[in-house]
Amino acid sequence: MLFKLTSIALIFYVLSSVDAFGLYGGYERMFYYYAHLADAKVHGGKAQMIAAGCRKSGICDFNGFIQFVNELERSPGLKKAPDRNIHEAAQDLNERHLTGEYNIKRVYSEADDFARLFEEVSCFLDANKPHELDEIWDSARASIESVCFLRKLGFSDKLKAFLVLNNIEPVLKPEYFNCEGKSLVDENATISKYGSTTSVKNVFQKFHNDEKSHEANFKCACWAAVRLQLHRTRPSSLAGDVFQVQSDYDEECWQHDLCLKQNLKLEEQIGGHSESYRCKEL
Repeated sequence: MLFKLTSIALIFYVLSSVDAFGLYGGYERMFYYYAHLADAKVHGGKAQMIAAGCRKSGICDFNGFIQFVNELERSPGLKKAPDRNIHEAAQDLNERHLTGEYNIKRVYSEADDFARLFEEVSCFLDANKPHELDEIWDSARASIESVCFLRKLGFSDKLKAFLVLNNIEPVLKPEYFNCEGKSLVDENATISKYGSTTSVKNVFQKFHNDEKSHEANFKCACWAAVRLQLHRTRPSSLAGDVFQVQSDYDEECWQHDLCLKQNLKLEEQIGGHSESYRCKEL
């Protein structure tokens, strides 16, 4: 039985080593699209930072935006982006295989990796947030929260397969995405389960070393989410909040100091807020 599980884990680990974007690639595009609309709204109808080269007029519709970011020769023929259902739009992008790799610099010309891109776009949205609840900003926030969770889930699934390959049975913890329960690896509980032995800790360390860039990507997506979540002026009316507890975030993604211009501890960054927004609270 262990051989069978190990074989399955090996297949999954090899497949997951290819950075296939999948559904979270759809949510990332939704995040950038709403940021593009926000950019245009702030600058009198012409985007100057987010996908600024999308159209000479300065603002793209949804089809034009996806065509530009994905570098397509023609319009993908999508439905108009739903104003209040980012989940439907992201799923549609995924089903049409429009969620793969994309040109980061077409979204923001000065970004050279996903971590920087998530931070720059969220900093722009935060710096230009309206005083009242705005559907564009709220849709962007819900989109990046979805990216945070799905990238984290993918990272956890890959970790789970890696642990099984090394004869370690991971302890799992439940988390929620759109009110649907998911199981993620509980690293501390797994280490404790095996008596905090050096050999088990080394397995985790090897995985984190090998997946450093992927880990930074999901953590920076989560930092973008926490930034927009905690700076909202009033509760959202948009279903699908996937905001996580503060332990999901660390200080790694503030290394550029793009927003606060100083190095502060996590607790200070988020102003003491530790609420976990769950489905029952929507």
